[in-house]
Amino acid sequence: MSATRRLSAYVASLSYDDLPTEAIAKAKDCLLDYIAYTSFGCDEDPAHILGIAFREMGGREECTVIGQDWRLPAINAAFLNGATGHMTELDDTHRGTGSHPGDSILPAALAMAEVQHASGKDLIAAIVSGYEADIRVGEAVMPGHYSKGWHISGTINTFGAAVAAGKLLNLDATAMTHNMGIASGQAAG
Repeated sequence: MSATRRLSAYVASLSYDDLPTEAIAKAKDCLLDYIAYTSFGCDEDPAHILGIAFREMGGREECTVIGQDWRLPAINAAFLNGATGHMTELDDTHRGTGSHPGDSILPAALAMAEVQHASGKDLIAAIVSGYEADIRVGEAVMPGHYSKGWHISGTINTFGAAVAAGKLLNLDATAMTHNMGIASGQAAG
């Protein structure tokens, strides 16, 4: 079985009840930290510009935009919340990969959880699954990936966001493998 299939099977089967107490606490800390630094970034000029652009695009007002009193379609809310989270450079960093996983995983997970009306436990399991995939993929390609000119947050975080969203869609192992394959085709553009 390939590494992708093994990882897909693992994250697809992972449940809240499987998580150690430390992982649950860390996921909650990452989520609270993300909401705080994204709230801080929502007053940045680029956040306002993106907000105007996304609001002009229209669509269903289905997901929360952190720090705002208006809503956007899920994909646009996730994009804006992720971008806003990275604007002030207060975001989390994984030392082993040099990535900022929270800016991709957390907005994707929050938007999908909101659309799916997921429980808090499902959200936490999705966050942990996203970080697990993100960091494993990152450690598999670093340090050479970065030295070849790739921006690690723009490439490996795609996997973490896709896994977190896929987890909230209850993808099975096969569908999660396809999900990760699609993510690989979208990594960094």
